[in-house]
Amino acid sequence: MAAARNIDELRDVDLDIQLWWLLATMPFMVAASVVLPLAWQRTIVALGGQLTAPRAVHIWWVSQAARLVVTMVGAAIGRIGLATREGVRVEVAAGAQVVEMVLLVGWSALLGALPASGVPVTSSLRLVVFAAAVVGLIAIPWCATAGLAFVRRFRRFRPDAGVDTDAGSAADPPAVDRRRLVGAEAAYGLNALLRSGAFVLLAAGLLAVRADHVLLLVAAWNLSAVAGFVGITPAGIGVREGVMVALLSDRLGLGGAAALAAAWRVWELLFEFASVAVVSVLGRRRSRPSSPTTSPQSSTT
Repeated sequence: MAAARNIDELRDVDLDIQLWWLLATMPFMVAASVVLPLAWQRTIVALGGQLTAPRAVHIWWVSQAARLVVTMVGAAIGRIGLATREGVRVEVAAGAQVVEMVLLVGWSALLGALPASGVPVTSSLRLVVFAAAVVGLIAIPWCATAGLAFVRRFRRFRPDAGVDTDAGSAADPPAVDRRRLVGAEAAYGLNALLRSGAFVLLAAGLLAVRADHVLLLVAAWNLSAVAGFVGITPAGIGVREGVMVALLSDRLGLGGAAALAAAWRVWELLFEFASVAVVSVLGRRRSRPSSPTTSPQSSTT
């Protein structure tokens, strides 16, 4: 009986499509598509690497395509490899990837555990998650500093580290710029807010969403993002949607929650494909060699 009732609810979806709300999601998605790779670039610079913003955007999005096939691990490995080709130390590139993952999870956990969100979990669990996210976000600069200090110590004791132990030698990783890393943290937080806002606007464009649904929608998107990070499916497909439906079905109905989760997945994939295509085309134009020109003197000899 329960299964039959659920099937009926899935079939009985009353969509209230509002084109203006759907179009309003686009500036949020475009902004997030730029903010996220720039936050990664700022993290690399904060950890002592050198990478220009245009190259960072190109590398981030080209490697992001791998998550659709081999999960986020493939995207992370590809990003590290491409960054090292640009001259970034491997420990800095790997460290930036670890910091990025922690910050993405931390901000989503923070926004997902908002006290007034109405998420159907116990208040004590919500408080624990919220407190852990706050402590983790505050501790990131000091943890990154300790991590690079450990790498410095490890490199000194390596047999192939060389004999040059001067303080300014190229073998030592540079210190962490904590102020710049705090700026990167803020950028990751802005990314979470932009994508949460886009999700709320998409919901408003498809369903009859009320004002008291906003915080719940924000929390549902962020908690599903956390579930997608730890899931084993490519791009968190199925995992994120399942969490969204579980959190939203009480307010939006099973059919409405499922329709919204599916619509967000399609909307997000379209923007990801578009972003990868744009940066790939721009990257090819930048790398295309210019045609040689002959000087007037050589042409008259």
